[in-house]
Amino acid sequence: MSDSVIADDWQRAPTKLSAYLSARLHGDASSICLKPISGGRSYVTYWLRIGDQLHVLRQAPPASDLPTAHDIEREYELLRALDETTPVNVAKPLLLCTDRAVFGSPFMVMSKVDGFTLSSESDGAMLSIEERSDASRCFVDQLAALHSVAKPTPSRSKLPFLHRQVDRWLSQWQHAQALHPPELNRRFLSLAAAIRGSAQLRERPTLVHGDYRFDNVILRRVAGSIEVAAVIDWEMATYGDPLVDLGYTLASWTEVGDAPDRSDLPVGRRVSAHPGFMTRADLQQYYAESRGVSLPDMTVYEAFGFLKLAAIFAGINRLGFRQSQHVDRQLTRHVDRLITNGHRLIQMNALN
Repeated sequence: MSDSVIADDWQRAPTKLSAYLSARLHGDASSICLKPISGGRSYVTYWLRIGDQLHVLRQAPPASDLPTAHDIEREYELLRALDETTPVNVAKPLLLCTDRAVFGSPFMVMSKVDGFTLSSESDGAMLSIEERSDASRCFVDQLAALHSVAKPTPSRSKLPFLHRQVDRWLSQWQHAQALHPPELNRRFLSLAAAIRGSAQLRERPTLVHGDYRFDNVILRRVAGSIEVAAVIDWEMATYGDPLVDLGYTLASWTEVGDAPDRSDLPVGRRVSAHPGFMTRADLQQYYAESRGVSLPDMTVYEAFGFLKLAAIFAGINRLGFRQSQHVDRQLTRHVDRLITNGHRLIQMNALN
C-alpha cells in the first residue's frame, strides 16, 4: 500500500492543494484527503475530507477544446445566486479556485448533501410505488421552480433559443463527425435542419439546467415522503426557453412499455420504467399545472433532446478516441439510436 493511500481509496491531497484548502476552510493540512466519485464524464468530482468534515470538490478537466463546456467559475457564481435568492435546492458553494497551479485546473468546493440518486433500473425498482410517485412529483416540482427564475436582463438575440441550441450542438457534433459513418452524419444534419426549421421565438427566458434528469437530482426521505435535496451538475446551465429544458428531460425519461430502441440508451437507463413513475404524458401535464402554463406540442422539443444527447455522446466518443485511438462502437450504436428517436418524433410532428 502506498503511503498516499489512507483507506478505502482515500488519498492524501497534494501539498499545494492541502495548503490552499487548509488556509481557507480552516482544517489541518495533514488531514485533507480526496476520494474520486464515479459517474461523471466531464468534470472530475471528489469527496473531500478535512478532519471529520466531508465536502465535494468539482474540478474542470485539465484541457478542453470546447470553450463553453467546462466554465466552473460561471457554475460557482450561479450556485451562489441560487442558494441565496431562489427556491431551487442546490449544494452550498463554499470556495472557488481559478489558479491552475493549485490543482492543475480550476475547481470549486461545495457542501455535501445527504440523500440518494436514481441512476439505474434497479434504483427505480427499489422504491415502492408510492415513493416512485413522490419522486416523480418532487422531480417535476423542482424543474418548475427552476424555470421560475427569470433572466435578469432581456435577451438581445433575434433568433429563437431552440435555433441557437441546435447550432451550438451542431458545432459540437462537427468536432466528432470524422469518427462516424457518412450516413450517420447525414442523418444528424437532417435532424438538426428539421428542428431548426420548426423553432419558435418564445418570450420570457428563464433559467434552464441543460441536463435535468434523475441522475442529477439528489433525493431524500423526509417524514415518510421523498423530496429533492439538491439539483447538481449545473455546467450546462444558461438562460433560455424552458421548454428546451423540458424536452431534454422528456427525451431522457423512460416509461413502462418503451421499446428497446427507446429504453436501452446510455441516458435514463430505465430508471422510471416501473409502475408508479409518471409517464411522459403525465410529466408534461403535471409540469404545466405546477407552472400554471399551457404547453404546446412538445415533439420538436423532445426531438431536440435526442439531438443534444447524440452530440454529447459523440463528444464522449471523440474524447475516448483521443485518449486510446479507439472508437467505441457501442457508443456509436447509442448515438445512432438517439438520432433515430429524434427522426421518429419529427415524423410524428409532420403527421399532426
